[in-house]
Amino acid sequence: MPALSADAAFANAANAAATVFASNPPYVAYRLELRTSDGTTEKDRTAHITLRTGDGTAVVEDANGRRPLAAPPGLPPTVDALANWAFALESTDGYPIMNVTYQEPRRYDFATPGPGTDVIVPGINGFSVRYATGEPTHLQLEPATAAVKTLATERDRFLYRDVWFDPATSLPTRVVVVAVNATLTLDYANASGHWLLSHLAYEAANDVRGSTGPASIEATYSGYAFPATGTDVR
Repeated sequence: MPALSADAAFANAANAAATVFASNPPYVAYRLELRTSDGTTEKDRTAHITLRTGDGTAVVEDANGRRPLAAPPGLPPTVDALANWAFALESTDGYPIMNVTYQEPRRYDFATPGPGTDVIVPGINGFSVRYATGEPTHLQLEPATAAVKTLATERDRFLYRDVWFDPATSLPTRVVVVAVNATLTLDYANASGHWLLSHLAYEAANDVRGSTGPASIEATYSGYAFPATGTDVR
């Protein structure tokens, strides 16, 4: 039996993620391997990216040279998947860009029991949270209020479904968010003391004419470095 309630474990994971997000280094350099598919054709691309975390701008270096972009291909590796956030999928230079349109880290503050109170049971607004059977580091979430259940029926409206976390740090190691037409899975790893994406997988119902399979994006992040400056980022 886990020592914490599932709601408290989710809150701790969100708080840990928010704390790390607030201390992101000013620049993050990394290698990105991208595989995209429209259901009929697959494309592989590799790029070396330097991201300025303050405003999300990036310099991308690939087979076509070196150039600035307003946002990096894929998702920024610093994204806080437990924040209140949203992204818009677009294309630049042939790259899929999941442009983060806003990001507000979530922080929870549960009161401590007062005199005569044995326990306080915290709750995550809008969701029912439980531990997956036999898995003390895997949380499952379901819409629990009428408002959130309505959101769950909207196209491109992503909601939490699964969260795995590191029991030592409470930081998420995998987060799955789902919409009626798509699923996004984000995997995290520790890179020289920084909590960053290691992999993402996005799969959606395909809107491409003539294609019958799902649209998908798979991205692998590696080779992290943290330069003190990024003079090429404009």
